[in-house]
Amino acid sequence: MLKLLQSVSLFFLALFFGLFTIMAHAAVLDTSVRKNSLPPGRRQYGLTEVFSAFSDAVAAFKQDSLEKGLHLFSKIFRQTEQSKHILRMADYNTVQVYSFVNDADDGKLNPVEKKILGALIAEGINRDVSGFNALKAEIDKAPSTSFIVHLKLFMLYTSKEKQAEKEADKILKDNPDDIAVNTLLAELFYDDDKYDKSIAYCDKLIALFPQDAHAFELKGKSQAMLSHPDSALIDFDKAIKLFPTNKLLEYHRSLALFDLDKFREAIPGLQTVYKFNPEYLYSAYYLAKCYNKLDMADSAFYYVNLHLHQYPNDDDGYDLRGDIYYGKNDYRNAVAQYDQAISINPTKESFIEDRGDAYFYDRKYTEALADYTKAIQLDKHRAYLYDQVGDCYYQLKQYKKAISFEELAIKTNPTYKYAYVGLSLNKVELGDYTGAIADCKKAIAIDSTYDTAIGDLGWAYYCAGDNDACIAYSYKALKYDEKATYAMFNIALATLKKGEVEKAKELYRQFITQCKEKGYTIQDGAVDDLKNLIKKNIAVEECKYIIQQLFGKQLE
Repeated sequence: MLKLLQSVSLFFLALFFGLFTIMAHAAVLDTSVRKNSLPPGRRQYGLTEVFSAFSDAVAAFKQDSLEKGLHLFSKIFRQTEQSKHILRMADYNTVQVYSFVNDADDGKLNPVEKKILGALIAEGINRDVSGFNALKAEIDKAPSTSFIVHLKLFMLYTSKEKQAEKEADKILKDNPDDIAVNTLLAELFYDDDKYDKSIAYCDKLIALFPQDAHAFELKGKSQAMLSHPDSALIDFDKAIKLFPTNKLLEYHRSLALFDLDKFREAIPGLQTVYKFNPEYLYSAYYLAKCYNKLDMADSAFYYVNLHLHQYPNDDDGYDLRGDIYYGKNDYRNAVAQYDQAISINPTKESFIEDRGDAYFYDRKYTEALADYTKAIQLDKHRAYLYDQVGDCYYQLKQYKKAISFEELAIKTNPTYKYAYVGLSLNKVELGDYTGAIADCKKAIAIDSTYDTAIGDLGWAYYCAGDNDACIAYSYKALKYDEKATYAMFNIALATLKKGEVEKAKELYRQFITQCKEKGYTIQDGAVDDLKNLIKKNIAVEECKYIIQQLFGKQLE
């Protein structure tokens, strides 16, 4: 019984919404589209005093004046026929309801069919389930005319019945150019995540009616879901040209630009949608994402706060606010936001991973390790997570454990270059320099421009005692990343270890000055490496001079 009530409610909702959508579209249409032709089976119309007339039609149905109600609806559809095309953005419900009502007023329906349609609209307005059941029985007994066949399909589709696709195919065998049924299948396949099939029906609709903005919109949405944002953008632009007042099209166009990493270009459309209606979909959320991608934290905070005010239980909103804090290196506040997201959705792997990243860069490796381990339990197929566990164990100086997880990362994805670098670092700590060198070379074989692997290869050679190779690879790393300060100081360190003291001092002066002028961070390792030489009794006085005089650091 519950399922029947739900089906009836869905049908009434679709029927009534189809009528109301026609009114709403007509009330906002631009008049610049007069020159375009109509599709087969679609009539041209416009409205004056739209919603007042709509109320009159509803009142007629409530008074059981079915003939008058149908006539008023049809009259509303056609009142200003020479000005506007409502069906440019019409979905299946709207197209089919429009066709039903106009066919009734045109005399294309026989008296029984006209009575059925009028009664259905009346029962829908009055939400009379018992009346609907009686009508359904009458519909089932009625001869299979075009109207009855389309009405049954409408009832199947709006009640979410799987049989709708088969019935639609039957209709198209006899009438392949049926606009309403082709629209139904385009929407049905989109809703079922069969985007290629949806696109095929959209193309058919566009061929039948080149001004079909809804078909371009649906095609664009399907292209976006197939990760073809460039194609989606083209379709959304065509839809907007045909129906420029529809804000939803601007929204989808902006999302396509976002997917193309065109964040600045996406912002104006999202702002237009937000100004039109601040609660319209997730426009504030995506504005926050755009500004965050552009490193404009203040604007990102402004819009994400607005979004969370509108949707206080949105887990993605809190995760995004965490990302904004994370981008500002404010890891503690980032963790607090990720905590909130996880409290709402405790099984979403990406939230746990994000919190793990924040813990990691806040140097809370034990907490990070716990989160990465939880994330692996939720998704065992991501090399990144195993690599991050390995990085945690490396920071905790548990090198053998780290190696085991780097190997798992490589097993999960043999081309994951970062895991080979992780292996190399751990093997250096364990004194396996030959293995470390081999791992760096494997990473470079995957990506010949991977500066970290090239620089770490130089470091592995340094540890193995090959200072010339260290210098060569460190310079090569700087070729691909001029900010690789570790490579700079490895060059100077290897030069010092070779015994070229004055040259080494000059290199240290040069690199320190360069870092200060360009604002590059000098890692503690640059001084720590010199201290290690002092411990080994290598170039002791020279190392002290460089530390104290050039770096300006005090020796303990």
